[in-house]
Amino acid sequence: MYSLQPKPLGLESKEAKKGVPSADLISQFGETLKKKLAEVNNLTNEADTMAIKMATGEADNLHDVIIAAEKANLAMQMTVQLKREFMKTYQQMMMSMQ
Repeated sequence: MYSLQPKPLGLESKEAKKGVPSADLISQFGETLKKKLAEVNNLTNEADTMAIKMATGEADNLHDVIIAAEKANLAMQMTVQLKREFMKTYQQMMMSMQ
């Protein structure tokens, strides 16, 4: 079952505390991002599959279908918001380098 509590990503390093991310930290971040995007994709695929089953009469529990769709929706909203924050941060960094 999913928890609403944030989980630490475990991306701490000594270099990051100094403000300079290590190559290992960057690699870990990339892998974590890939995994989380795969989870969002899986939730979306699961919701789509359940909706198709409901439409074809293979599923009889509308409640589960709606919950799966809402989980996928929330995951996608969070992904879009994170993308916006990443872009904002990137733009600020580029502006500060000029």
